[in-house]
Amino acid sequence: DATKQFVTESAAWNSGTPATATVSSVGGSKGLAKGLVLGTSVITATIGNTPPATATLTVSAAVLQTIAINPAAPGVALGTTITLDAEGSYSDGSKQDLTASVTWVSATTTIATDSQNPNPGKGTPVAKGTSVISATFTPPGGVKVTGTATLTVSGAVLSSLAITAATSTTIEKGATLQLTATGTFSAGPTEIGRASCRERG
Repeated sequence: DATKQFVTESAAWNSGTPATATVSSVGGSKGLAKGLVLGTSVITATIGNTPPATATLTVSAAVLQTIAINPAAPGVALGTTITLDAEGSYSDGSKQDLTASVTWVSATTTIATDSQNPNPGKGTPVAKGTSVISATFTPPGGVKVTGTATLTVSGAVLSSLAITAATSTTIEKGATLQLTATGTFSAGPTEIGRASCRERG
């Protein structure tokens, strides 16, 4: 008859180019292929004396799907700056910092500007209001991907500063420690919020 059924666990599996891709022939995971480097490999499945089945497996680069700007809803007071980060999410589930690779643009430069070099993602407020900040990246041979966030510029006044650290401010010789400057902003006598900023070196 011409009935069909899955015989994955009955077959012996082999990759013609294991340096490019492997395929499991171990019970319980038979037929599970894993790409190692870009390229192709001919995968073979064999059962007894039946002519083997073959398929060409292509290992391609992960595709950039989205770009997220962090923080997602940034706010900055006049007289200060804010540094935004761009994180790319790929089709294989991985993430990558694209801050220095994307093109930063502020839609309303009369409200805020966003620099490219030497400090990518650095937002500088010009006047109170909002501006849509975009981060765009086109992978080699890929499709352009853009992420956006709305930056809000307030008229708050920086009234005080404090330096904090995630751990003790005592470190060993040769070690490094990330310090954070926290500003307290107020409009007249009323405190309206606190903003933490970390300068990227």
